[in-house]
Amino acid sequence: MNSSITAVTDGQKKQVKRFTEDAVDYVFAGNYLDKDSVQRLIEKGDLFQEGFTNLVRRLSASQYQWPARELEYGNDSVYERVKDVSDQIEILQKCFPNIELSANMELLKRPLPTNAEGLFAIPCWQLIADAYEEAVQEVFDLIRIQRKEGPYNGFVQGIRSSRLKQRSVVEQAFKKMREQQKGFNTLLVPAQFGILYRDYYLAEASGGFRRKEFGLDVFSIGIMLLTHPERLKRSNNLPIACCGDVYFLKMHGDDPVYSGVPLFAVSSDNVKYYLSLSLNSEKMVFSVGVPTGFFW
Repeated sequence: MNSSITAVTDGQKKQVKRFTEDAVDYVFAGNYLDKDSVQRLIEKGDLFQEGFTNLVRRLSASQYQWPARELEYGNDSVYERVKDVSDQIEILQKCFPNIELSANMELLKRPLPTNAEGLFAIPCWQLIADAYEEAVQEVFDLIRIQRKEGPYNGFVQGIRSSRLKQRSVVEQAFKKMREQQKGFNTLLVPAQFGILYRDYYLAEASGGFRRKEFGLDVFSIGIMLLTHPERLKRSNNLPIACCGDVYFLKMHGDDPVYSGVPLFAVSSDNVKYYLSLSLNSEKMVFSVGVPTGFFW
């Protein structure tokens, strides 16, 4: 063993055990589990222990380490580091030349919440259009223009933006952020682009968000792709689920029925790569990335 490694103290062991027990107590106190779900957790005890061990390794690293499985999904593009906020705003200002964008740069001095990659500049959609779905369509059009040239060519829009709707929890999250960043029309959102939940099925990921964490919507993820076009370039890149939105399917009597999750992915015709957006079941059983935002 390396003699330079300092032994863990008994006090540190007790403290880690204490907040681990506190976390378990919090889960039960929050009514996240019922009898059946607890039984499923017990049956997956080996996976729980493996996941917990991996989490400890990641959070205890001197610098946040993206998991090795990132390589499976083409880390040459998916996890280029987050651009400086000023560079993001410069890109967005060119996308929306008729809007003078502003952001609270003082937030750059604050430490990022746990698991956030960095700060992403996301304009309030109300700046861009009167309705959410109209703002989404404008972002789609900009992505299509941006990806028009080169080997990473094209954007295939497989769903209608007019049927998209933000989940109420996401609406409330951005409302709170607008209040926290009052006076600025571009929010600086601590976020991660999806790899945090890469080993989860969608239902497992969206059911396991932490306090002060929420799934991101199509508009926000579209903006993140505009400012980071090097992401989602190849067909082996991790598909990105936009679980902050729901999609209108039909009317059931007088009530609209929303279902499904929009999914960004990349496909290829062996010559060029195409970014696509399609609708998938909330019960999809393949691994996806789930981008999330965080509050301070």
